[in-house]
Amino acid sequence: APNYSAAGQVYKEEQKLLEYNNQGQKLLTYEGGSTVDINKLNHIFGKESHNLNNFLKKYSGDQIKAYKALELATQKYVDLNKMTGTFKDIRVNVSGVTITVRGAVVNGKVKIGTAFIP
Repeated sequence: APNYSAAGQVYKEEQKLLEYNNQGQKLLTYEGGSTVDINKLNHIFGKESHNLNNFLKKYSGDQIKAYKALELATQKYVDLNKMTGTFKDIRVNVSGVTITVRGAVVNGKVKIGTAFIP
């Protein structure tokens, strides 16, 4: 399996492709074809003020798995509430942890801007 290192994290899963998009963002593609900007992972999980360390521990420190769980919970919330466009401060429960999420719905898919525990 390929290894990718970003922000001190080493990713060792199959089906992960690291690529650069035309804006120069480092994108990590994970199973199902979804992508996340590595800088987005750093922004969400790398800031102490976001208070997500205990949440991240539930995923053995794997930012990708934690992000996927957060994205899935947020997508379910958005679908259930038939939300479109930008959203701010919605609260989702992921693995027993309530997380505040900001972002947007683009073509029916959630794009997380940031997430934190206030």
